[in-house]
Amino acid sequence: MYSLNQFYDLNLPRLPSYVPINSFITNALVSTAVTTQLLSSNVLRAAPFVISSKTTINRLVFSVTTAGSTNSATIVGLYSNKILSIGDDYPYQLLASSGVQDSAAATVKTTDITPVILNPGIYWVAYNCNEVGTEPTLRGVNQGALFALGVDAGLGTNTQQCIISIAKTYDGTLPATFPSGATLVSNTSIPILAMRRSA
Repeated sequence: MYSLNQFYDLNLPRLPSYVPINSFITNALVSTAVTTQLLSSNVLRAAPFVISSKTTINRLVFSVTTAGSTNSATIVGLYSNKILSIGDDYPYQLLASSGVQDSAAATVKTTDITPVILNPGIYWVAYNCNEVGTEPTLRGVNQGALFALGVDAGLGTNTQQCIISIAKTYDGTLPATFPSGATLVSNTSIPILAMRRSA
C-alpha cells in the first residue's frame, strides 16, 4: 500500500519566499466566487484538496454566515489521505480539528492547533454538526473550485461529485480514523477551511 506522499521529496522547497508567513491557504482548488453551504446534522462529509508545496499550519478558520438554532454546534477537521487501490483515494487519519464551535451566531471561528506539517499530496476537509433545529450555514466554495471525484450518470447541469458523505451521529468529536462506507454526493458545495501557514 502506497501513499501519495511517498512519491514526493520531503525536502522540497516550501512556498516561495514572497508568500508571507501567517498567510492562509484554503481547500479551494482554484480562485472562484465564494458561496454558502447549509450543513446537515449528524452527517459527516469530506472533500479532497491538494497541497502542492510543503508547509506547516497552526490555525484553522471557518465562517458561520447564517446562525443555527440555539445550542447549534459545528466541528471541522483535516484528514490525511489513504490510497485504497490505484485511483481510489479516501480520507484516513485526523490531523487537526477545530474542536466544538458555537454555530448559533454568525461569526468567524478560529482555532489554534499544534503545528501540522503538510507534505505535498491529497488531504481532506471534513465537517459535522449537531441536531438542534435549524442547521448553520457556512461560507463555502462552489463545485468548480473543488477537486472533482466524478460526475453522475445523468451528465446534467451541476452534476459534479466533489464530496463523500456518511451518517455519523454528532458527539462533539471527529473520528480518529475516517469511517468506511462513505458515498459520493452530487451538486454540493463545501465549507471553506482556511489554514494559517507558520512555516
